[in-house]
Amino acid sequence: MVAFDDIALGEASPAEARHVIRDALADGSTRAAESVYRALRAWTWKCLSDGRRDEELRIWHEIMSRTGAYLEVDHRTLADKIGVLKELISESITASERLSVQEVLQRGHVRDILMEIFREPNRRAYRAALLRNFGLGQANLSRVLNLMTVAGLIRRTSFGKHATFSLTAVGLRAAKLIAEAETPAPGPRRAGLTTTYHMPDPVKHQGAQQVRHSKDLLHPTRSASRYEPAAFSKAVAG
Repeated sequence: MVAFDDIALGEASPAEARHVIRDALADGSTRAAESVYRALRAWTWKCLSDGRRDEELRIWHEIMSRTGAYLEVDHRTLADKIGVLKELISESITASERLSVQEVLQRGHVRDILMEIFREPNRRAYRAALLRNFGLGQANLSRVLNLMTVAGLIRRTSFGKHATFSLTAVGLRAAKLIAEAETPAPGPRRAGLTTTYHMPDPVKHQGAQQVRHSKDLLHPTRSASRYEPAAFSKAVAG
C-alpha cells in the first residue's frame, strides 16, 4: 500500500499520490494536513536534486495546486507553504520549456561529456579531468557544463577549489539510451554487412487526471489527452 514515505522518496506515481493525499485530507485534522505537506516538501527536494525536467512535473504541479486550494480555508499556513513548493516546480517546468534535453544533446561535446561521466565508476567526474580529456578551453568547457546543468543532465558539487559533475536521473536515463543505441543488435553477422543499431521504442506518457473544483480534490473527472512524444527526447524526459 502506498504511503507518505513513498511520495517523499519519489516512488509513488501521481495517481497513487492523489489517492494518499485525498484519503489523508478526508480526515480533516491538522496532523493529516501537516503529513501531506511534509511528503510534498520531501518530494520537491528530491525532484530538484535530481534535476527533473519531464512532463510529469505538470501533473505534480496540479496536485500541489489543488491540495493548496483545499487547505486554504482551514490550514492557511500550510496552504501557503505548499504554494512555495508549487512555485519551485513551476521554475523547473519553465526551464524545460526554454531548453529541451533533446536540443542540448545535439550541441557540440554534450554527448561526449555525458558518456564520459556515465562510464566513470561512480558516474562522477572532476572538472579538471574533463578539461584534460577533451582539450577544451576553460570558457568553452564552462559553457557546455552550464548548458548541461540547466537542462538537468548533470549536477555540480564543489569541494574547495575543485568541482565534480555527476549525472542526474535525467542524465543517467539519457546516457543509457545513448549506450543502448550504440550497442549492436543481437544476431549473427555476415561478412560485408554493416552493423545494425537500434534505438529504444518511444515511451508514451499517460496524461494527468483532472479535477474540477478544490472541494472535489483529487477525484478525477476526465482523462487528459494522451501524450505522443518524440522517440528520443521524451523517453529521456520520462
